[in-house]
Amino acid sequence: MLPQAWLSGGDDREDRRHRKEAEKRHAQIVWGAFVLVAMLSVALVATSPAWADECSMTHDERKPLVRRWWISGKALLYASQLFIAACLLVCVRCGGARVLYHTACLLIYFNATALVVVALKQLLGDSLCNIHANSVSGHAHFYLFFAVALPSPALTAAVAGRAVARLWVAFYALYLLALLSQGYRTVAFGFHSPRQFLYGALSAALSSVAWQLVGPARWFSRQLLLGLAVPVFAACWCLAVAVSGGFDFVRSSVHLPAFIPLAVVAVYTRPPAGHGYPVIRVRDEPFLLTSPMHA
Repeated sequence: MLPQAWLSGGDDREDRRHRKEAEKRHAQIVWGAFVLVAMLSVALVATSPAWADECSMTHDERKPLVRRWWISGKALLYASQLFIAACLLVCVRCGGARVLYHTACLLIYFNATALVVVALKQLLGDSLCNIHANSVSGHAHFYLFFAVALPSPALTAAVAGRAVARLWVAFYALYLLALLSQGYRTVAFGFHSPRQFLYGALSAALSSVAWQLVGPARWFSRQLLLGLAVPVFAACWCLAVAVSGGFDFVRSSVHLPAFIPLAVVAVYTRPPAGHGYPVIRVRDEPFLLTSPMHA
């Protein structure tokens, strides 16, 4: 819950203090998660226990169980994406153009990290539990990344203290339930080994830490955004194409079609003020789009 001064006005120094405290708490969570997952990964690599590279069941064994499971994997993934979209839409509705800018940057960044995970699947060459390269769990990367990213103060500061905050909490709680269900399904039904799942968690933790360091909370101009996002995304795309089957990957991938509209949104919305945090002094901030020539 944020102070009422954030919504109705108040002392600038008090606002900055509360924003810094919120940023510090979120950073502590991100770094704590990273350290925990990194320690588990190091321990796993150092000891290499037999259970780390075991599939809980074969493809034939899991088929009947998957059919009886309360929801299919694809339906659960689509539902999770809807919950993420709902959380982000609530944030954008309350925070206006600045939060929209941050959201577009976040989704561009996630797509770049997802391309790196696709490449790592091939480069590490672990096809355990699958006929294809399966080295890093993309589901673990996806779910854990957004579990940390969605509550970030840059997105949620404009929501706190409003009635709509309960709606955001409800969508986020549904997302966490989907995370637990998908995580259990991934390992218990033998889609990934514990090592592969942990590597997915590690990639999510690394990506979250990097986002803390170089996200739009640290970007001060649209020029710097374009200078970083376009070449980094292009490099990740080329890496994934090079190691993942060329045209077949291009044909089936949604990352490039997702990048283009997100980049357009990032270019045409105002860059964030105050280190990425939305200005919340006006209860209903106008949703303004600006031309790059007049920003």
